Amino acid sequence: MTNQLYAGAGRAEIRYTEEMLPTYGEGYNTIHDLPMLQVLLFRCGEGYAIVSVDIVMLEIKEQMRKVAAKELGLPEERILIHATHVLATPHFREWASLEEWQQDFMHSRNPVPEDEARAYMERDNRMVQAHLDALRAACRQAKNTLQPAAFGVGVANAPINVNRVVETKDGWWQGVNPNGPSDHSVPVLRFDDTAGKPIAILYNCNVAPGCMEFSTVNGGRMVSGDLAGASQRFVDEAYGGESVSIYTTGYTGDQWQALRARLDYIDRDGNQIVTDLGEGGFQLVQVLATRLGEQVVHTAEAIATAPLTDPIALDCYRFTYPGQRVTASSESRRGPRHPGPLGAGKGTLPVKEETYASV
Repeated sequence: MTNQLYAGAGRAEIRYTEEMLPTYGEGYNTIHDLPMLQVLLFRCGEGYAIVSVDIVMLEIKEQMRKVAAKELGLPEERILIHATHVLATPHFREWASLEEWQQDFMHSRNPVPEDEARAYMERDNRMVQAHLDALRAACRQAKNTLQPAAFGVGVANAPINVNRVVETKDGWWQGVNPNGPSDHSVPVLRFDDTAGKPIAILYNCNVAPGCMEFSTVNGGRMVSGDLAGASQRFVDEAYGGESVSIYTTGYTGDQWQALRARLDYIDRDGNQIVTDLGEGGFQLVQVLATRLGEQVVHTAEAIATAPLTDPIALDCYRFTYPGQRVTASSESRRGPRHPGPLGAGKGTLPVKEETYASV
């Protein structure tokens, strides 16, 4: 069959080390668990690849696309780089010079000595290399496992997300609102080998992994793959580590994790009260990851895969989603930020009307 489906998958841990910490502004100073990176390579007619990386923001997307294209032998335009938006990982980018770093992050009210600034810059560059190293390893594994495959789709239901738009006495803000609208459906894509064993299981959740967002332990934040990493490990273990599970992020603008280390509620007077559970929050991560992983596995087991013979194409679309209107911006991406009710600096403040904006 000319257009038979072929698929291969690879995974790698992103090797954060203590030499990369602490980070500037965000306060990461320890590592709880290593975030993951996965590559799904498939061909049915043309060849394509999806790279999913447990990272908060893709500021090295073009570098990653070039590396993946070289490793996989694909044109760059056929590679989708996806950030799961893990909110327990640092922001970073590659810096060509100390002057460049200082221009982006130095403030007259928050000076950093030159030797300290250079250390921050070098830590960022180490993070870049760790991600590119993980990408190369996962690409090679995906390429080496490329084989005839069958494909199927199912939909799980996992109530791991909750609406995050709450009304406080100061206006609408971010918090846990179980009465707001949420979509708990989790599409599951299964790629099998010719023996019916899974090569890869890709699932899409309407929430950014951030149970540990802004939570602190011993005065700092802990690097973690959060819900994405823990659920992927659950699914991987369910299949004996022989397949690659891939968490992807869907609609997240008005959605939060159903359980968070920064526990909040609205009191009788309309005040938002927040308690930081600290390291205990990782137990909540495990609860959500287990609930999600369980449903993904049960759904994957019910999927009847079949060979594909028609050519496929990968299309990317821009879309808008509802989100709270930004009313105040931060001074810097990683510098001092406006406090706000959650006390962690969001770069936004409560608004008096329930305003949603296209982003």
